[in-house]
Amino acid sequence: MDSQLTTLDSTNNINNIAASVSPAISLFSIVLAILILVALWKIFTKAGKPGWAIIVPVYNIWVLFEIVGYPGWWSVLSFVPIANFFTTIMIFVSYFKLGKLFGKGTGFSICLVLFPYITLPILGFGKSQFSGAPIQSPTTPVQDSTPVQGSTPEATTTNPTTGPNSVDKDIK
Repeated sequence: MDSQLTTLDSTNNINNIAASVSPAISLFSIVLAILILVALWKIFTKAGKPGWAIIVPVYNIWVLFEIVGYPGWWSVLSFVPIANFFTTIMIFVSYFKLGKLFGKGTGFSICLVLFPYITLPILGFGKSQFSGAPIQSPTTPVQDSTPVQGSTPEATTTNPTTGPNSVDKDIK
């Protein structure tokens, strides 16, 4: 009878420990999820995309694919059996490519795939800038940035004796 009591007491102790650790783990998970959400929001913003896109399921992967240069519709393949493996692999490849587009090296990009909980906040909250041109969606009008000939108030030419980077304003 005494051994049964000891077994019950130790079982209760394990349950009490588990019950006290569980809320701590839940709180840690919630804080980590919020941290990653905000980091990805900032990454999307740095890449020229709307930050709110990260909170919309499937669309967030669509936008991630657009940022790294892949067709956004690949994210819809996550609903197709067997093809969803392709989408999962491409998400990992996109994280790797995202590191490269932010000017990071191969080592950081590999860590971005393996340890995103550490590296995504570094990209989002760090000083790294998006070096790739934001990919425009088909609905966004493309502006022509070609200057109109004769529209500048003062024409300047380069002086061949001082080099191609110096501008001589006296020559017209």
